[in-house]
Amino acid sequence: MELLQIINDLIIHLDESPRVPMVGRRIIDEEAVLEILDRIKAGLPDEFMQAQRIIDQREQILVDAKLEGDRILKEKEMLANRLASESEIVRKAESLADQLVMEAKMVAGETVNGANAYADSVLERLEDSLANSLQMIKKSRGKLDSMRREAHN
Repeated sequence: MELLQIINDLIIHLDESPRVPMVGRRIIDEEAVLEILDRIKAGLPDEFMQAQRIIDQREQILVDAKLEGDRILKEKEMLANRLASESEIVRKAESLADQLVMEAKMVAGETVNGANAYADSVLERLEDSLANSLQMIKKSRGKLDSMRREAHN
């Protein structure tokens, strides 16, 4: 069950708790509330693990992009060395190698930029989701605290 649904269950449970006449306070089933809070707590690590997996994926994409860029550079350097048998061929090879190195760096840079943008987008959505969850938890705890204070008065 999603974390937001569990929080909604807690709110519904609190809203449906009977009121004490003339006092305006609610009688809550402490065991039920604690069980719902345990479910909320159990739901949190999954979202944190998801954030870690996203960070790990981003790192792997960056490593793969660097490896691919290095491979392309090495491949183009080998091509340039092979073409270097005569002065005209050497000049053309140097020009081609420079162009290929520039293209490889550009491709590697675009890959890294794309990976960073993707990771940032996913982390931003996750951050928003966690912020909403935290806000709901704080609101629920505030309601629970208010109900406890009312019950003690």
